[in-house]
Amino acid sequence: MAERCDYGEMVLTQRLRDGLMRLNPDLPAEVLGDAYRKLTRPEGADLFQRNHAMHRMLVDGVTVEYRAAQGDNRGAQVRVLDFDDPENNDWLAVNRFAVVENRRSRRPDVVLFIQRPAGSSH
Repeated sequence: MAERCDYGEMVLTQRLRDGLMRLNPDLPAEVLGDAYRKLTRPEGADLFQRNHAMHRMLVDGVTVEYRAAQGDNRGAQVRVLDFDDPENNDWLAVNRFAVVENRRSRRPDVVLFIQRPAGSSH
């Protein structure tokens, strides 16, 4: 079963969404949606800045603000990876993962995807 609709997608969407939910079960769905958008569209004027922003989010989590059920504004760090117990992350290596951007095709030899597996106790 294909995990992306076309070669323009560089993220395995469902795996990322599932991982965010498992790592952050106490956060509302809209907060995780905001974190997903930030992860898939990192800020920055150029490639270097976007890569730096992505690295920070992977290491520190994604900073989000939201209105709690009580009506007050809150901030949270949405965890992306489990650094406390790396074995809780699911590692997926893909050979020759094709990506098409601006009608230009690229095929890195190996791409590594990481997610937190289902049923993990942490």
